[in-house]
Amino acid sequence: MGPAAALVGSSAVEASAEITGDDALYALEDDDGVEHDRIESGQILGLALGILAVLVVAILVVIQWTSLRTQNVLSSVSGTSGYPELRENRARAAELLSGYGVAEEGAYRIPIDRAMELIVTESYHKEQPSGRSELPSEGRD
Repeated sequence: MGPAAALVGSSAVEASAEITGDDALYALEDDDGVEHDRIESGQILGLALGILAVLVVAILVVIQWTSLRTQNVLSSVSGTSGYPELRENRARAAELLSGYGVAEEGAYRIPIDRAMELIVTESYHKEQPSGRSELPSEGRD
């Protein structure tokens, strides 16, 4: 089964020998060709688990540190201290989407919210067979 299973089995034998004080249990180790060298298998297991715990903590710290660095880089790239062209582009896009103006000769620009309202209203009126609108219009009570 491998060295790990043998170590756990040896730990059980050592624990039984210590509790009962029976030296015959150490004879089982001698039969397997193992000399008792006063190193407790529990100590070995504890050391192995301790090393494993330290490795897990180190890996988690590295992952958190990397995540923090990534967030810092992203915030500096997209933040106000980042690229001025990006800020200008976003401001110009927001102005185009939310303002009125002349786009070109014969075409006018209106806010996107208002354009969506007009499209919905027009499509609703096209669906009405009698031409009557059931939507309340502004200014009518």
